[in-house]
Amino acid sequence: MRPLRTGRLVVACAVGLLLTLLNVSPALAQPTNDDFDAATVISGLPFIDSISTVDATTAGDDPFCNGFEHTVWYSFTPTQDVTIHADTVGSDYSTTISAYTGSRGALSQIACASAPAQVTFTASANTTYFFMVASVCCGTPGGNLVFRLNPPPANDDIDNATVISGLPFTDSITTADATTAADDPSCNGNAHSVWYSFTPARNLPVKADTSGSDYATRLSVYTGSRGALSQIACASAPAQVTFNATAGTTYFFMVASAAGGPGGTLVFHVAEGPPANDDISGAIPLALNTTITENTALATRAPTDPTTCSSLSHFITNTVWFSFTATQSQPLDVDKRGTDYPASVTVMTDLGSGPSVIACATDQDFPGQSPGVRFNATAGNTYFLMAANVNPMFSAGVVQLTIRPAIVATVGINPAGMVDGQGVASVTGTLGCSQGVAGASLHVDLRQRISKKLVITGSRDLSNLLCPTTPNAWSATITGTNGSFTKGQAEVFVTGSACDPIGCDTLDVRQLITLQRK
Repeated sequence: MRPLRTGRLVVACAVGLLLTLLNVSPALAQPTNDDFDAATVISGLPFIDSISTVDATTAGDDPFCNGFEHTVWYSFTPTQDVTIHADTVGSDYSTTISAYTGSRGALSQIACASAPAQVTFTASANTTYFFMVASVCCGTPGGNLVFRLNPPPANDDIDNATVISGLPFTDSITTADATTAADDPSCNGNAHSVWYSFTPARNLPVKADTSGSDYATRLSVYTGSRGALSQIACASAPAQVTFNATAGTTYFFMVASAAGGPGGTLVFHVAEGPPANDDISGAIPLALNTTITENTALATRAPTDPTTCSSLSHFITNTVWFSFTATQSQPLDVDKRGTDYPASVTVMTDLGSGPSVIACATDQDFPGQSPGVRFNATAGNTYFLMAANVNPMFSAGVVQLTIRPAIVATVGINPAGMVDGQGVASVTGTLGCSQGVAGASLHVDLRQRISKKLVITGSRDLSNLLCPTTPNAWSATITGTNGSFTKGQAEVFVTGSACDPIGCDTLDVRQLITLQRK
């Protein structure tokens, strides 16, 4: 029997020597934090750990959170109140994660989650929190675990929005641990939302985008307050917005990913940019008798912008667009006085084959050469107005536009006139304007046929006439240029004009009258 015992001893020694040479332990490779009492202590945030849990075990008093196999433990004691976000993103097996306070055998569950395994909660200063990561119930193997413990970004909530103090502004943060508040609005998604705020000191166009980010973002803009937000803009693919900001108004920007989408590295830009009406698709609606003022310094020009209103078409820059829908048919003025650079205003409407230019006014050398443009509006038609800089020697600045009813003049001719003994005729009538002006002018022609071959003619110019809203009387004393007028039938032709600051209404009226002897 001794030789046999010796042989077994020799075999055992050989196996031990082989394991030693191969540096392989005959015991299971259990993680160091396999047990609650040996939890890995997290000393600071952010924290990330990557270990194998294939050989992790389960203690008899491990709690249950959708599973308790292959459990490993971590602990963290914050020195101040902080929002905690823990997850296992990057792990190669199905995990469950739970958080506890208390002590072994007397643990109180704070959170439990799987699919996805991520929890978020507010941790109190000087309280120890234990995190248990396990494989999902039941029989799921362990694997390569990636455990992360990070607070969400500082601007995770609208109440902690990062304040943008000036433009241009750029920020780059990680949003993988950003959360979603219950009252976060949605702009094609609101996952992993972060917030920024901006209060401009002056009216200006604002452009914001997320170019350079490594995940699909959604960008939206709001005014108002938490729970009562009004959406100004919303965009994705690409996530970029442009809007006109009003001085003293606070704008909130929310950047998020799609529902279920991951966060990532966010690069957020805000700058003073081209105005929202930089293109015809963003045309700002105008209201009658309401003045709009806009800074166009950062406006651009599209290749399709019309150039027919300027002889120097290649110099047109800084185009902005407006629209107006007429509620009644009437002539209208587009008043551009107050614009501080040489500008053109082009009026377009769709006549059935796409937008066509129907009127325009252009400065050439300096601001105000042309005060505006007059056009005839038809009820129900929508008109598009493009303002542009037309002189490269000037920088675009503030454009000011007002649409108002244009002046309409009416002239009346009395059917009876007078002629004295010397054959001098007197013709009378009335003149009125939709808006009272001075300086109207009339040219009155009088013709009277005396015989088949003789027609007596004469004329009179009337200038600087008042043209009030209530028609005013006018009279013209006319001496024949080729003879004397006599009593009987004659014909009166009246032409003239009455002007407002933008344009003139022209008159052309004819009427038969009877000349009576004084």
